[in-house]
Amino acid sequence: MRIFRMTQLKLTPWRNGGGVTREIAAARTGEDLVWRLSMADVDVDGPFSNFSGLTRILTVIDGDGMDLVSPERTLQANLGQPVQFDGGLKIDARLRGGPIRDFNLVFDPLLCRGQVDPLMGPHRRDLRASPQCIHAVHNLHGAIEFDPTSGLHSGDTALIENEHAVLNLMDGATALLVTLAFPSQVDASKVATAER
Repeated sequence: MRIFRMTQLKLTPWRNGGGVTREIAAARTGEDLVWRLSMADVDVDGPFSNFSGLTRILTVIDGDGMDLVSPERTLQANLGQPVQFDGGLKIDARLRGGPIRDFNLVFDPLLCRGQVDPLMGPHRRDLRASPQCIHAVHNLHGAIEFDPTSGLHSGDTALIENEHAVLNLMDGATALLVTLAFPSQVDASKVATAER
């Protein structure tokens, strides 16, 4: 298990000045992105980055939410509710009540299948990662432990690969559970995962 501390994540300002991104972890085959976990602070209304060929799941984790406006439809990004959409969709974000922070999973749907599930404590779950399954747990609030010596503070993320971990959310704690499932012909352990 690797733990990515919020305090150690690098801030990358957006080119349009509308916010900043903190990349948590990413995996690539050569130059091609397979999946990426990140957080973004969205300060003003504006266009989203283009992730053509990838699927995106966005979860607002702080703030009043936003509307994701595209030529086809408007998606409601409400607090704590994951929203999935095509990463190549032309989207303009419209904030409802000021700046927000969101948690993002992007992944290549030809190589894996991604899912983001909100969790609320008290909650206990066995997480069994394998060459065909990776888990990540992002702490939104409260006390989260994997064993007596390994815990997550708010904003921290644990990445679980090729191991068994027991997740414990204490009463009142909230988290996001990310699951990446790979088909049998793809070995997730052979995908290069970026160190942070």
